[in-house]
Amino acid sequence: MPGEQPNQPHEGHPQELPERPRLPGFDPRSVFEDAPGIRLGEGIFVVGGEWRQVLGRLAACYLKFRDADNRMYFRGVTVIAPPKAAWDHSDEDIQKAVLDGMADIDGAHLPQDVVPHFLARFLIVRGDRFDVAPVAEAVAASGERQVVLIPEASKYRDPSLQQQFGLGRTSSLLPEDVWVPHSARLGESCTAQAEPLGSVIVFHAPEDFLVKRENMDALSAVDLLYPLILGYQGQGCHLPP
Repeated sequence: MPGEQPNQPHEGHPQELPERPRLPGFDPRSVFEDAPGIRLGEGIFVVGGEWRQVLGRLAACYLKFRDADNRMYFRGVTVIAPPKAAWDHSDEDIQKAVLDGMADIDGAHLPQDVVPHFLARFLIVRGDRFDVAPVAEAVAASGERQVVLIPEASKYRDPSLQQQFGLGRTSSLLPEDVWVPHSARLGESCTAQAEPLGSVIVFHAPEDFLVKRENMDALSAVDLLYPLILGYQGQGCHLPP
């Protein structure tokens, strides 16, 4: 994954992704180019992009990974969804996003007779508040070798995090200054639970391009967490120096 060191242990091996023209919007295939495998517990924290494309297509790429016997490495997909009142998408909407993401990556939809078998390993957990702790608990309860999807990740808060903002004449408070520290706590808590289970996590934050380097660094500093900042067209971008 991006930013990894060559001596970091990996599990599974990526199945070659189909060579197809670049996908419109977010195309995650470049993220997995030359990937030696996955780090247990790793999380990709995506800022920007459309949630269906981000979660569905990244899940599809992870589901391509195979174990030593060339069987699917991951055993299922778990979606930890926000409160319905704040994120009004049905279970069918969420399932369709992942099925469509698989079709985007593979170039064809799953056969109709296969879909029920896939959905039998598809779990949606509905939260009742935007707190970090219940999300980490849901990751721990999801089981082994799951692709865990967490939409609206920037909305979660850790009540124990006390933020103090000292604004000088040359500084200004941006929304990212508020949500990034909480998201770093979310990433740290969830990856710690996913690591012993052999799971991976895709976080999606429906936010604008990060402006401050220190906020990108705060996400990058979390072990096993890989931030991916998308541009206006959904493609990966580099932060300005």
